[in-house]
Amino acid sequence: MKKFIAWLIVLVVLAGAVFAAGWVQFRVPAGRYGVYVTKTGGWHSEVLVPGGFAWTWEALIPSNLRLFRFALEPRIQTVTLSGSLPSSEVYSAFAVGNPDFSYEVSYDIAVSLRPEALPGLVESRKIETQEALDAWTAEALRTAGEALRGLVLARSSDSDWITSVLRADPASVSDLASRIGASVPELDIRSVSLRSIRVPDLDLYKAVKAKYLGFLEAADSALGRTLEREAQARVQTELRLESLERYGQLITKYPKLIDFLAVENRTDPSLLEALGKRTE
Repeated sequence: MKKFIAWLIVLVVLAGAVFAAGWVQFRVPAGRYGVYVTKTGGWHSEVLVPGGFAWTWEALIPSNLRLFRFALEPRIQTVTLSGSLPSSEVYSAFAVGNPDFSYEVSYDIAVSLRPEALPGLVESRKIETQEALDAWTAEALRTAGEALRGLVLARSSDSDWITSVLRADPASVSDLASRIGASVPELDIRSVSLRSIRVPDLDLYKAVKAKYLGFLEAADSALGRTLEREAQARVQTELRLESLERYGQLITKYPKLIDFLAVENRTDPSLLEALGKRTE
């Protein structure tokens, strides 16, 4: 009986040792995320997350498993955008007082690396240290900032959208976050918050824009009427010249018509004779 108990204790201890050796999650401290690679199985897509459980027999083989631990702390990137509202120079020159329609706005982009992106990133980028991961994250943050800047520039002609962005409307901010996230899918865009802002009088901008477009429409309409009158006058002149030319040809061919036309139209015969000579 004592021998059985002794063997049982030995088995329990061995089982505990095996369990502890294969329990890779136990090797990851709180607040960190783990990724591991083994000689027998290569890179594993499973992420060792805080509070989770992961056990693998591959950890039982000495020097078979390498474990990398990382902290995925949120980071903040400040992006400053500056410029002028669409066609602002034209509208400013048109308005009284030459109002300034330039703007400058700064956003804080809060991001963190998605845990599920960690295995692929560590494998493809050969990231094995926290310093290497921090360097990659910093570069990804710059990419996210450029994506925000490029998005705003690409839609700079959409005055309604620009206005909503400058006013930090929730819908536009959410749209910004989703589009930035699409440019760097490994990052979780936690927030895009307004840091500082200098914007022109947007209501004045819209009013001046409406006035200017109305002015252009009125000017275009007036020009159209002027061109129509000139075209009609030119057509009438050409028709008159053609008519006179035909009269001249008839007079040249039938000189006796001079006296008849003079009596019919009460015209000086010498004028009709001169017209006939001009068409010869």
